[in-house]
This record gives sequence, C-alpha cells and structure tokens, in this order.
Amino acid sequence: NRASFGGILGFNGQTGISVSDCVNYGAVTKGNANQKELAMAGIVGRSNVRMNITGCSNAGPVSYEFGEKPGTYIHIAGIIGAGYHSCVIANCTNKAAITSIINQVNRIGGIAGTINTGGTVENCVNEGAVTITQEANANWQSAAGIIGFEEKATPSTPETPGEPLVVKNNINRGDISMTLNNSNTHNNQIALGGIVGCTCSTAEYKDNTNSGRISCTNSGTVTLDQSNTATGYWVTVAGIVGFVDTKASVNNVLENVNKGAVDLKASVTSSSASVLVASGGIAGIILPTGKYSGNVNYGAAISAENSGTSACYAGGVFGLDYTVAVTEMKDNINDSGSVRASGSTSAAGGFIGASVISSAISGNKSIKADVTCSQGYGAGAVVG
Repeated sequence: NRASFGGILGFNGQTGISVSDCVNYGAVTKGNANQKELAMAGIVGRSNVRMNITGCSNAGPVSYEFGEKPGTYIHIAGIIGAGYHSCVIANCTNKAAITSIINQVNRIGGIAGTINTGGTVENCVNEGAVTITQEANANWQSAAGIIGFEEKATPSTPETPGEPLVVKNNINRGDISMTLNNSNTHNNQIALGGIVGCTCSTAEYKDNTNSGRISCTNSGTVTLDQSNTATGYWVTVAGIVGFVDTKASVNNVLENVNKGAVDLKASVTSSSASVLVASGGIAGIILPTGKYSGNVNYGAAISAENSGTSACYAGGVFGLDYTVAVTEMKDNINDSGSVRASGSTSAAGGFIGASVISSAISGNKSIKADVTCSQGYGAGAVVG
C-alpha cells in the first residue's frame, strides 16, 4: 500500500548512504491510482533513515497526474519526496516544475515534500514552480519552494539528544500556487510558503530568501461550526513560513527576506473563533513559542481576502500572532510592501495584521507601506 520512486534512488532503508553530485533530467510522473502513501522526487523518493543528499540537481518535471482520492497522503518534490530521522540535504537545486492534481493530502516542495524527525536543509535553491490544482479537497494541503511539510522534530537536551530541524541559507525563486475547490467540514490546514508550507515541531528557519509569488485561491465555500473545529481550520499563505503550528515546542524564524508577492483568496464561514484566514510577508499564522526577529519583507505586496464571514488578516511581516507564548519578536521590517485585507471581519497592519501579545514585541518597523482594510477591525501603519 506504500510506494516510493525517484530519478536516482527510489527508497533508502540503510544507514550510512549518501547521494552526491547526481543530476536527473528525466520526468518523474505517476498517472494511475495510488491507494495508500506515495513519495516521489527527481533524486530520492523516500529515506526512512538518516542519509546525506549533497550537490544534486533535478531538471526533470515531477508530477502526480491522477485526481483520485486515496487513503492517506503523498510527498512530492524535486530532490527528496520524504526524509526521516535527521536527513541532510545540502547544496542541491531544483530547476523543474513540481505539480499535483490529487484530491487528497499533498505535501509538496521544490526541494523536499516532507521532512520528518529533524534534519538539515541548507544552501539549496528552488527555481521551479510548485503547483497544486484540485477539483475538491477533504484534508490538509501544504506547499512551498523548499519544504512542503515539516513534523516530529525534537529538541536536544543535555540528557537526551534530539532530532531538531535547521533550515538555513536557502533560496526560492519559483512561484508557489494552489487552486482548489474546498467545500467540506473537515479540520483542514491549508498552508503555502516560499520556504516551508507548514511547520509542526522544533525548527529554526534562518537566512532564507524568497522571491517567488505565493498565491492561493479557494473557489469553494467552506462552512464549519464549533462542533467540528476543535483543532482549528487555517488558510494561511506567506513569503517564508506559511503556518507555524501549535505542536511546535520552539520555533525560530530569524533574519529571513521575502521579495515575492503574497496573495490569498478564500471563502470561509464559521461560528468558531479558531477558523482563520491570514497572509504575511514572512509568516502567515504563528501559534507556538519561539523567536521571530530580524526578518524583512522588501517591497512585496501582501493581500488576504475572504468572501465568507471568518476573520481575515494581512501583515507586512506577520499575518497573525495567535499565541501569548512568543518569547521575542523584534527588529522586523516591512520595507515598502503594500498590505491589504478584505472581509467582513478583517485587519491589516504594515508590520502585523493582529497580535495577542505586547511585551515581546519591540523595534519593528513598517516603512513607506500602503495599508488598506476594506471593512472589519481596521488598518494600522504597524498593527491592524
């Protein structure tokens, strides 16, 4: 019920394996039904143990071209579909388009689809477009230029070595886009980012740069009530990190730069306050503790639009900080990036759309930013 394949290596279950200086030019395509879980990429499909992938390049398109609804999820990327237990991906480049039309869970990235239980992703470049197109969606979607989805990393302590994740000095130049018709009542998270779509555990994102356009359009009408939104429903898009999930114990987002426009259009209605729509130059929605400092959104337009009734936020740096646990949020800058929020309950800020904290915020700036909010809470030069 599980399958993995890649242009160089399909599956790795042996420790001590390295893939270095390899190039794939061939298309990696699946066009028939997949009944369980699939990992596919231009270089390595899946590794269940620690391995090194260095100096590799993918020039062949990677695509899932069948729209069925299987049991679980798929991992698709240019370099590695799914990497487990501290895989190291360094100095790799993806130059090809990565696409999926499957109507189920997508974890899709220019470099890695899923990174599970820690690792290192550094000095990598994505130049290919990453695209999800769906006629219907009934679950999570996560897409990005570097890592589609991250989970289950653990911190190191003096007593116990962990498996943290470090993502640094990566560049995304490809456009990241999702077009879907989402008309259901599932507890979904829909997240797009220039560097990572959704991050769920202990990780650090530092000195990364995005210049690709990040866009999401949901043409369906999502209607949820309080009874089935216990874990929340998020539609969130950002230049660096789409969604910083509450499962993360410590998550640091430091000294990243976004130069790509961020555009979100949704139709979400709910009686629950935990249903949110947000976009940001650096991060869309922040839930866990950690440091979020020294980031810059440079000249990129940020917009969030919700035609439903749920809250909608847009910020030049951060869309929404939804936790009181942030330990540091300072010296972030929105330089000339316009910010627009549109919805019946909306807010826009040159720095942050909305925040529930105050003591940890200091030294943040919004410079020459045009901030507008059509209706709702309002607009502010720094905080909506």
